Amino acid sequence: MKSFLITFRIAATFQIATGLLHSLSLFNKPIANNDIEKQLIDLMVNYKMEMGAGFTPSMFDIFISLSACLTLICLFGGVLNWYLSYQKISSKVLHGILLINSVIF
Repeated sequence: MKSFLITFRIAATFQIATGLLHSLSLFNKPIANNDIEKQLIDLMVNYKMEMGAGFTPSMFDIFISLSACLTLICLFGGVLNWYLSYQKISSKVLHGILLINSVIF
């Protein structure tokens, strides 16, 4: 069980690190290297799609939203797993949590 907990904590650490590294992409502005990339970035940021009921996001808005969701789910999973690895819970519960983690991640 001890080696299992060490592996569980390592996995939680990697989840937290993935979330933190992925959060860096939320603070960068895309930089174009040539005219085609500049046009692509301009369309992604400025072209608004009509999706009904007054909801008009740009592709960049959708991209940022999905990126934030991935960051938050990685951080949530890592912190939860780290916390649970220090609690006195049965191995059956930990195996269930790992099964849920494997399906989600």
